Amino acid sequence: AILTSEGRLARVGITPVLTNLITLGGIGMYVLLTRDGGTDATSSLALLVLGGGSTVGAAVTTWVQLRGCRDLLPKWRTLVGGFDREPMRELARVSRWSLVYVVANQIGLVTVIVAAGSSAGVLSAYQYAFAVMQLPYAILAVTALSASYPALTRAVGDQRLFDNVVRGSAGLLVLLLIPAAAAMALFADWVAAGVLSFNGSDREVALLTSAVQIYALALLPFAFFQLLNRISYARREPRSPALSNLAVNAVLIAGALLATRSDSALGLLRGFVLAY
Repeated sequence: AILTSEGRLARVGITPVLTNLITLGGIGMYVLLTRDGGTDATSSLALLVLGGGSTVGAAVTTWVQLRGCRDLLPKWRTLVGGFDREPMRELARVSRWSLVYVVANQIGLVTVIVAAGSSAGVLSAYQYAFAVMQLPYAILAVTALSASYPALTRAVGDQRLFDNVVRGSAGLLVLLLIPAAAAMALFADWVAAGVLSFNGSDREVALLTSAVQIYALALLPFAFFQLLNRISYARREPRSPALSNLAVNAVLIAGALLATRSDSALGLLRGFVLAY
């Protein structure tokens, strides 16, 4: 957040790459250890390798980002000794609403997981389809949103400039994500077959294809929701994203509960995705 607000986006962008490379390396070592009847997949050694890769990846992220903003952070002596209560009150106010946001997400997720467990393959298809939708969002929308956030924070005092940044960011999202959403809808069957490594049954491919096609409708609204969140945070209004997310998850939970009335796995899955 510190690096993004200062516009130092190169380091923000490279650290997830390093994290993922290290984490994937740990997964690769785990596969090599456990393949062809080697080490037991649930042995302490195998799980240590798997967990260690994730932990080292997180540690590298922390180190790289700390190095990147060391000139922006207060000295340790100042941090410990010069305790100013006003910023802490502001932080407490913001974090309280951030906690509401996160808890709402967790409740929504748990509800869907429990409801989806009533039919084989539905939960996997739902989560795979969500990951497919997140891919163009992560590559295209997050790039645009990350670039716009420093400009939003700097333009807060100038309403005309702020409006221009919002308009430009929204226009860029439309330009980038409408073709991506169209591609998701048109090539959903190819995507589904690829995600399942071309080894999925006809039923599994059909489930995932349907979910990806419906999620294509969510791509642009999801990105706009995230833009509106950033607008609120730039204006120091953390309450709006939290309350909005409560409403989002209320709809998701209601939709998930209604979807469980369906007799078919496809109907159940479509209900979850449409609710989202």
